[in-house]
Amino acid sequence: MGAFLADANLADTDLRRADLSEAVMNKANLQGANLEDAKMIHTRLKEVNLKAANLSRADLTKADLRDTELENANLIGANLRTAYLKGANLQEANLTSAVLEHANLHSGNLRAANLRLAQLNGAKLTGTICKERIYKVQISQVRPRLNLANPVCHRNRSILPAETKKPNCRPKSSHLSQGSSS
Repeated sequence: MGAFLADANLADTDLRRADLSEAVMNKANLQGANLEDAKMIHTRLKEVNLKAANLSRADLTKADLRDTELENANLIGANLRTAYLKGANLQEANLTSAVLEHANLHSGNLRAANLRLAQLNGAKLTGTICKERIYKVQISQVRPRLNLANPVCHRNRSILPAETKKPNCRPKSSHLSQGSSS
């Protein structure tokens, strides 16, 4: 069992290369913290404030990030393979080259998130909130190639499985042809 840091105030703390694997950090405040290259395998981060935190190249394999605030977080190259991100707020987060294979993003918020070169194979995106802007990612830049040519959106712009297609909800084709510039 790792460290017990639930409810800890670690805002703006430098935790680069820290090994926090299996730590319990539920409801901790890590806003603006530097967790670059941190090892956080199986870490419990439920309802944690990670707004504007630097998690570049952090290993969050199998981490529990339910209902976590990751708004404006830097997750460039982060490993979130099989992470549990249900209800997580990733609005405007930078997920460039992040590995999200088999991650559960159910009911999460990806509004204006940068998913360029992100690996989303097997990720659960049902109910994930996004804006049409998310589809500006060039299809050739998403690995593996996902079928984003005709994404199905609910009226609140949630991604839904193809079986629940709603008429007149598709993003305009002009959004698909643009690059990922903001």
